[in-house]
Amino acid sequence: MPWSRCPCRSRASRPSARPAAISTPWPAGTPARTWPAWSRCWRPGSVAAAGASRRPGSLGRTVLLNIRDAGFAGRLYAVGPHARDIAGIPCVPSVAALPEPPDLAVVTVPATHVVDVARECEDRGVRSLVVVTAGLTPAQESGLLEATRRGGMRLAAPASHGIAVPGIGLAATPASGHKPSPRPGSPPRTCPAAPPRCRMSPSTAATRGRP
Repeated sequence: MPWSRCPCRSRASRPSARPAAISTPWPAGTPARTWPAWSRCWRPGSVAAAGASRRPGSLGRTVLLNIRDAGFAGRLYAVGPHARDIAGIPCVPSVAALPEPPDLAVVTVPATHVVDVARECEDRGVRSLVVVTAGLTPAQESGLLEATRRGGMRLAAPASHGIAVPGIGLAATPASGHKPSPRPGSPPRTCPAAPPRCRMSPSTAATRGRP
């Protein structure tokens, strides 16, 4: 008797239809259990641009102004040692001097200073870190991962192209010409170009009791 007509064949054993795709606000491939911890990175209420500069064309200034010009409605801070104000945006000399722990810090400092800035972010209670700086040595990458794990931070680094969430006007990226999306809730776009060991590092955020 053909298997398809066998009376012992239960409904449970029949091939089921392929489930419909689930629409989420997170990039494809992000494990569901990590969504709450990543929300501070993709839905930040405050952003700090570490490495901001008044020098036209510099990486830090470009990222800072892209965030502002895209229409980000949250609190935006510049971090740089040589200015108190950059294009009307408040600037503090260090991460430690920020008036609040930001949800997201975008790092554009030279490679030799990335680990120091990550440790400052750890001490200040920053929730997530995007490192645009490229050219880190293996030792610097290890130091960066160590700081983010100790601080329970989510990490996209190094040599990341930043993060863009058009629905909330966030364009924390060195690319230019970002405009806010007319559709609230547009999904985030992240472009980490780092080796796998440093991309979207899972942190100890859950064990540290952070949302």
